[in-house]
Amino acid sequence: KQIKAIIESEVDHKLLVPQAARSCHVTFEEDRTQVDYVLNDNSVIQLISPHEAYCLLDSEDITTRLLASYLEKVILKKLP
Repeated sequence: KQIKAIIESEVDHKLLVPQAARSCHVTFEEDRTQVDYVLNDNSVIQLISPHEAYCLLDSEDITTRLLASYLEKVILKKLP
C-alpha cells in the first residue's frame, strides 16, 4: 500500500513533462507552472496549471524505462 501511495502522489493524474526537450519550455510562477511545447509546425501547446499538476522529468523524452527508473529512485528514498 505504501508503494502504491508513493506512485499515486508522484505521477497519478499528472502530466509527465520532458523538461530537457528542446521544444519544451517550463516557467515557474508563484502559484502555477506554465509549460509551452513547440510542435514541428511551430504551433505551441501551452498549459498553465498548479505546480502539483505536473511531474517534471529531466529528460528529452518520456519512456517507460525512464518512468520506471524515476519511480524506483523515488520509492527507495521514501521507504523506511
